[in-house]
This record gives sequence, C-alpha cells and structure tokens, in this order.
Amino acid sequence: MCKIMEDFRSEVAKDSAITSAVDTARVYGIADEAILADIMKRFGLTETEAKGYLLKKSA
Repeated sequence: MCKIMEDFRSEVAKDSAITSAVDTARVYGIADEAILADIMKRFGLTETEAKGYLLKKSA
C-alpha cells in the first residue's frame, strides 16, 4: 500500500511541476511550440502528453 501512495504522490508532484512550468512560460509570453519542446525534454513526456498540458486551463 505504501508503494501505491508513494507513486501517487510522485505523479501529483510531477503534474504540479509541469503545470507550473507551463503557466510560468505563458506569463512570459513564450510560444506554445517552445513550451511543448521544453516540457517534453524536462519531464520525459510524449508529444501527446505534453499537448495535454498545453490544453489545460490555468487555475
């Protein structure tokens, strides 16, 4: 059970970090193509996964 909770906590932290990176980049006017490439490289995402983060609305 602890392994499941640890994995869940890691996924939540990763999701939060990616969302923050996207939001911050948008504040500074960085183009979506550059954001996409950056989060794919930094977080090991596929293009489809990265595009999902770009489509999320900011809080």
